[in-house]
Amino acid sequence: MKQAIIFCLLFAGCGKFSLEYVVNSPAVTPENFLSGDRTGTRIVTDREGYVRGSTNVTMHCELSGASAGRCTEESVNLSGEKTSETYQYTFKYHDLKPTEITRTNGAERTGGVVSGSIIWLNGNGKVPGSQKTAHLETRIHMLPLAEETYYQVDYYRQFGLDAGQVTTLWKRASR
Repeated sequence: MKQAIIFCLLFAGCGKFSLEYVVNSPAVTPENFLSGDRTGTRIVTDREGYVRGSTNVTMHCELSGASAGRCTEESVNLSGEKTSETYQYTFKYHDLKPTEITRTNGAERTGGVVSGSIIWLNGNGKVPGSQKTAHLETRIHMLPLAEETYYQVDYYRQFGLDAGQVTTLWKRASR
């Protein structure tokens, strides 16, 4: 009963929330995600959830053919250290199944699906701030109430245990 009252109060406080908009909002497509420039803020947390770093990030993406794209991410952390990573994406549409997508970067290879408003990838990747590799699960959510905004979470696991997390909020750069 207490939870129902709290839910009602929260729902009533969201006067501009439109369930119809969420239901009818466009699904994420690889073509939309893999085109244009984005800026973002990235937070790195360790296995206990403590913040180990934050950085400002830019991403430039472009399509390279009918079913491929490439994104270059550049970041500068608070101490002024710059890094750059380039990711290659390929995708394949199916009539009755979710779109398949693959992301590669050097030895890192993740694959998964695009379904609704989520790009979901699994594979192995390098743990940030380390030379170790771990199981990597990436979820990129298109936020339905914020046009051209994506919320990306990279979960790292070793031996079935959390090894850290990287969270990035992407917004389309001004045109």
